[in-house]
Amino acid sequence: MKRNQWPTGLSWRNQWAIFCLAFIIVAFQALYWFTDSVQNTNPNSDSVAQYQAALDLASAKVSETSIVIFPFNPNYLTDYRAYTLGIPSDAVDRLRVFRSQGKFINSAVAFQTVTGISDSLLERLTPYFKFPSWVRTTTAKESKRNPTVKKDLNTAVVSDFEKVYGIGSVLAKRIVAYRDKLQGYSVPEQCYEVYGLDSLVVGRLLKRFEIQSKPRIEKKALNAISMDELLQIPYITVADARKIIGFRTQHGSVTIGDLYKIFNDNQKRVNRITLYLF
Repeated sequence: MKRNQWPTGLSWRNQWAIFCLAFIIVAFQALYWFTDSVQNTNPNSDSVAQYQAALDLASAKVSETSIVIFPFNPNYLTDYRAYTLGIPSDAVDRLRVFRSQGKFINSAVAFQTVTGISDSLLERLTPYFKFPSWVRTTTAKESKRNPTVKKDLNTAVVSDFEKVYGIGSVLAKRIVAYRDKLQGYSVPEQCYEVYGLDSLVVGRLLKRFEIQSKPRIEKKALNAISMDELLQIPYITVADARKIIGFRTQHGSVTIGDLYKIFNDNQKRVNRITLYLF
């Protein structure tokens, strides 16, 4: 046997080549096994996102079907029911303090007054309130016996408006300031134009106030009014005043009927403007 040959009959070089080939095959097999194992244990981000979305959808469906709201008496509100209805904990605390004095809530408005919840939350909760029949009967009798005496919207002072739930000193002053700008309220719906007053608050306001005295409006002649005088009317802008003056200049005169042409048949707008013109 030659010096550079192994007992197998192959030369040393051939034996070494076979050994390197076997080593490479084993290394590739090990690398393939490790890569496949990592892929199976670490899914890509898209798969994770899809899986999480499926879980969230299933959880939402379970929540929708598991929580059923039944009518209840708000005087006996529990922590769990308050949680499911989204009632703040501080509102529940105020209710408990009120109830600890031996008092009862007999209406949805009274519930809001005691708890201080928002108008939107009250609107969502009201359909679930259930008061005893004797409460409804008593309330109806008291309403007939003691009807609400409304105050004059055009003579009430700031402190009068502050008694309406949802109206503080700032809004009460705005109501009076806007009344001065209008020279008095002509129709109750003008209260909706006060900045910051939402429809629910205006609804409560108009249950206590009405127009009992006429506004002190000094009407101007439409065919003699100047540009500056037009701009003093609350519902007329600079562009509106120019349209009216321009129409009057072009046609020699302008009538109330012509205002519908100028303002594209906007009846509400014309009705507001004609409160100050003849």
